[in-house]
Amino acid sequence: MDRPIRIGIDVDDIVNDFFPHWIEEWNKYSGDDIHYLDVFDWDLRKLFPDGTKYKEFLKIPENPDFYNELKVDKLSQVVISELVDAGAEVFFITGTYANCIKYKEEWILKHFPNFPMKNILYVKAENKNLVNVDVMIDDCPIGLDKFQTATVLLYDKNYNIHVNFPNNANIHRVNSWLDIRNIFVEKFDLLPKTSEKLSEYNKQFEGIEDDLFEDEEVEDSLYSKLVNCNTKEDYNNLLAPYFKKIFDAGYSSALGDIAKYMRELNNFDE
Repeated sequence: MDRPIRIGIDVDDIVNDFFPHWIEEWNKYSGDDIHYLDVFDWDLRKLFPDGTKYKEFLKIPENPDFYNELKVDKLSQVVISELVDAGAEVFFITGTYANCIKYKEEWILKHFPNFPMKNILYVKAENKNLVNVDVMIDDCPIGLDKFQTATVLLYDKNYNIHVNFPNNANIHRVNSWLDIRNIFVEKFDLLPKTSEKLSEYNKQFEGIEDDLFEDEEVEDSLYSKLVNCNTKEDYNNLLAPYFKKIFDAGYSSALGDIAKYMRELNNFDE
């Protein structure tokens, strides 16, 4: 390739926790009790079959405080910085409600302060293939089968996990920014296996693994406490501090899978 590799990256739920935050803020506003892990369809109108609340739901991200409280995926910051340093041309390619553009741009520049404004593109999901990129990273399944030559990295979410693309071998599923980074290491030979930035990021997790996997024979180890849990509340009270530590360190992408697994354990009451 005689030019820099071009990488398109969606914003919402790729470099932040947009949808879980949206659901959380909606529940606070409406008194509903929707869990984002129970949403298995991209069409959010199906959350409100009678149509009475959907317009109110769409207004939640228009509140300036919504973006002020929106968390960034810290590993995405590391990897995107590495990609730029490696010479890649990186674009944020995102669909956004018109009233949210100002807030989204402010959020992007807050968490990616050196990102060029000209590389923030607002494109509908079904038209993202019209942007000339070599790699597209997205969570929305709509329109991905239109990418004929670009490598598409589909970030696994509960609302896209059931969507198949049998006629497009260029679409690959990923579960985290670590997966994404490894693809740029192994497939594109663009990043080194390790780096100072990655090592600095990983320091945030020092001690977490030791905390989680203590000797199962020690009476007060986490393992011994886990096997004595009988209810959802027991598990929540025991594991919440560990989850918070991981989340605060920026490794939020795995938390949804962990939470869903814990909720499905046989000894959890429905």
